[in-house]
Amino acid sequence: MKKYLKKLNYLLLIPFLFAYTSSAFSAEAVKYINTVYMVSLCEEGSTASECLKPVILGQTTGTTIDIGGVAAGAAAASMGNTGALKVGTTYTYGQVILSRIFKVSGSDGSCQTSNEDASGENTTFAVGKSGSDTDELQSVKIPNGTGNGNAMNGSPNLDNNTANDSAAGVVAAADDNIKFRWELGTPFTPQAGILPTMKIAFDLSSGLNFNGTCGGALGAQHGITPGSPVITNTFE
Repeated sequence: MKKYLKKLNYLLLIPFLFAYTSSAFSAEAVKYINTVYMVSLCEEGSTASECLKPVILGQTTGTTIDIGGVAAGAAAASMGNTGALKVGTTYTYGQVILSRIFKVSGSDGSCQTSNEDASGENTTFAVGKSGSDTDELQSVKIPNGTGNGNAMNGSPNLDNNTANDSAAGVVAAADDNIKFRWELGTPFTPQAGILPTMKIAFDLSSGLNFNGTCGGALGAQHGITPGSPVITNTFE
């Protein structure tokens, strides 16, 4: 059976909505690095909170990429053996499993990421510092919490196993990973002999959130959290 996607671009994998605080100031992420473990497509009938009959396109022990260093629409990496997809079956959602830890760099013009100050943890934000440099990498983490939207949930699993997964919108202390589901730009139905390519466009202008006071006290009010890139994808 022929492959139905030449390339699956990781750039579609990180369109989260993180509802940490209402006082966040968004800024562009220059570097935006994460580790991805599995990518699947979900059959028709899936929703933002549930991936039905997931078909694995790719699975690794952990592939790390920087989507901030890739031009819009270009391939950050190839991951997508689509031989398991069923001809004539419609897929409407995708699901990715990735680490809840990101390495990022960027600045909002007065506060920046720091390679010296505290990293983000389950209950605390990464501590930024005054400045406008965009080269310093800092680890930020999706904190424990609820209200993150139905499209994501925390998980202890590196695959599509749902045992002990958190509910939709919830990230708990025991969750080392995140499952995120996104709706395809248009439903995709593989056809014999046709080899479409997935095209990706992305915008990292809001890829970082600077919360509260720059360099403020360690906790969940001041500091840096991953923002929400805008991702679109189509099959051509």
